[in-house]
Amino acid sequence: MLAEAVEKHSGKYVCVVEGSIPSGERGIYMRLAGWPAMGVLADVGGKAAAVIAIGSRALWGGIPSADLNPTGAVGVADLFLYGRIEGRSCILARLMGWWVRADGYFVLLSFGSSAMVALSS
Repeated sequence: MLAEAVEKHSGKYVCVVEGSIPSGERGIYMRLAGWPAMGVLADVGGKAAAVIAIGSRALWGGIPSADLNPTGAVGVADLFLYGRIEGRSCILARLMGWWVRADGYFVLLSFGSSAMVALSS
């Protein structure tokens, strides 16, 4: 179902990421519905109109990315900006914070979506 939704709405949605992405050993340290998180981000984020990284972990890997970093934890920008994930997406916003509260970001996401529609038309 996710793959169908991504294909149907390709380039028309915003991907929001919270948390670091384990990239070590081809992403085996985190799986979503049996798929490595890095692969899910590549599929979903790579076809999104934009990607929003929320919090220090999603920004730069946070504490999980500190040495020794056995999982290879990285932030979203490390994957998209340095060519580890290809796609037409860019980082629309990088929002620092410790706890993520969905209601606190609703206005930003609504504004971001409207702004992107206005820019693309």
